[in-house]
Amino acid sequence: MGKVVKIPYSKTQLEVTIPEENLLDVIQPENIEPEGGAEELIEQALYNPISMERIKDVVSPRDKIAIITTDFTRSCPDDIIVPLIVKELNEGGVKDEDISIIIGTGMHRPRTEEEIKENLGEDIFNRIRIVNHDARDKSNLINLGKTSSGAPIIVNNEVFESYEIISTGVIEPHLYAGYSGGSKGLAVGVAGEEFIEYTHSPRYFDDPGTRLGVIDDNPFQKALQEVAQTVGLTFIINVIKNQAGQVVKVVAGSMYEAFREGVNFADGVCKVKVSQKADIVIGGVGYPKDSNLYQASRAATYLTANQETIVKKGGMIIIPAQCEEGVGRGLGEQRFYEMMREAESLDEIIDRVHSEGCRPGQHRAYMMARTMRYAEVMFVGTKIPDQVQEMKLLHAKDMEEALEIAFSRKGVKATVHVVPNAILTLPILLT
Repeated sequence: MGKVVKIPYSKTQLEVTIPEENLLDVIQPENIEPEGGAEELIEQALYNPISMERIKDVVSPRDKIAIITTDFTRSCPDDIIVPLIVKELNEGGVKDEDISIIIGTGMHRPRTEEEIKENLGEDIFNRIRIVNHDARDKSNLINLGKTSSGAPIIVNNEVFESYEIISTGVIEPHLYAGYSGGSKGLAVGVAGEEFIEYTHSPRYFDDPGTRLGVIDDNPFQKALQEVAQTVGLTFIINVIKNQAGQVVKVVAGSMYEAFREGVNFADGVCKVKVSQKADIVIGGVGYPKDSNLYQASRAATYLTANQETIVKKGGMIIIPAQCEEGVGRGLGEQRFYEMMREAESLDEIIDRVHSEGCRPGQHRAYMMARTMRYAEVMFVGTKIPDQVQEMKLLHAKDMEEALEIAFSRKGVKATVHVVPNAILTLPILLT
């Protein structure tokens, strides 16, 4: 007999049958139901900001406004948020021609025209100037000094010169920042490559304060907030989603107080207690994070970098992910692929990063190498099996084959956890 478990796979789901004698648990926080539709929740937050006045009450005609939106890897309802922000700005006297939307790509690929239309809507696309940030375009970057930890504050100059800076985002677990959202949309989204390179390195990753699901005393999070404060981030509006992908909470206002309230709520959405470790952990990803291997690999690192991992040392992590865009089309994604493929061993990746540093994108190779030294990692059902194997990862064509391989390597009595939403779940191991 077996238990059937559904796992996200691109925009659909896989049904996986796990033998009952092997299955320990399906790890999923209680699904919080929304207390209204997404637009209603967004309006309530936008019109009742935390520790700030409404946007329309602080802007004036001829003010230059920058709205920073999310890149293609974030499932943020900008199609609802941005028109409401623009409406607020218009009511405050700001004209459309004085508003710019900067897509916070960081080191990821730019959004395509079709993706922009889908993400922001045809009306905003036709009315407002929209540009993809380019972290390597030095002609549109400005250096504003350094953070207290030495990170170079290099950001998009158009954003810096704007009178008001507004950032959208999603508050969800983040491997380095603790939680995404807040200041991250500005500090990384519209940063220069130098800042991203400096902060995405062992000087932060190896610090015990840089922890998944923790923002206090987190040096990475502190650097982000210092950048946002220096540049002058005015207003954030962030959503929190439940396990079903519905918006259940929206916070808006101060990047400190609003973000803190959002994180406190997200703890209840994401954290779940687990009684013991398993030999095999199956982690679901789903769209848009599984659009490429770079993003989907986060599931493996999240499962081993949590406060206390739920997979046994020497165990196996299984990640079903379609990877329609291969490893990824951005420069950072390609650097990740090249380092994983070219290194002779996992130790070589780790040693090289410690001795030579790493470029943005190579940091993901470093985190994956650390994960793969702890447990084997297998991807399932990707469109790039050859590249997966080149990167020293295991590959299976489907979950049936994946489980057959896993039990042959870990034993027929191997225990199994299933985490349907591995990137949105923070398992807390009871000790």
